[in-house]
Amino acid sequence: IPHVSVTCLIGEGVGTFLPLSVTLSGQTSSPVMFNYLPAIIQNISSINTSGGNITVTGVNFGPLHHLSGVKLFIDGTRCDALTMPVAHSTIVCLWGSGYGTKTVNLDVSGLVFDATRSTTVLSYNNPIISNITAPSTTGGMITISGNNFGNSNSPSLINVVISNYGTCSNVINLTPHTS
Repeated sequence: IPHVSVTCLIGEGVGTFLPLSVTLSGQTSSPVMFNYLPAIIQNISSINTSGGNITVTGVNFGPLHHLSGVKLFIDGTRCDALTMPVAHSTIVCLWGSGYGTKTVNLDVSGLVFDATRSTTVLSYNNPIISNITAPSTTGGMITISGNNFGNSNSPSLINVVISNYGTCSNVINLTPHTS
């Protein structure tokens, strides 16, 4: 339909409240505020309790040259060690030790991803048992080795259950994350 719409190709970008106007033969419209689409998180990788790289994938994260406008928050704390290996779809955050699950929020130049979706949770990996020292039949201390057991500040959160025999008492986290 003539006179009612204009279609054009716009370059890559990010942002909100960007002024957009149309000029025809020297006559310019009043500006109207324009927004790029907000980021959508599709997946967040899990990490070991000792920390490491978290990979966040999705769409509309912005171009490589705009990484300074991308802010990733984990439980309200900003990730300062952020890289973007793939424009518009992948960011990587170097994150520290922890356990459990954490809420992830993404802000791309003022457009904040809706954090109520289930894809916005970072999960630390579950404990993995690789070895157990056997006690005598009279009982005694056992050492459980593996990965993702938390750090020395979290022994009260560790619960060791032995089927049909109950739980271990006096749990001590000797080596952070591994035994």
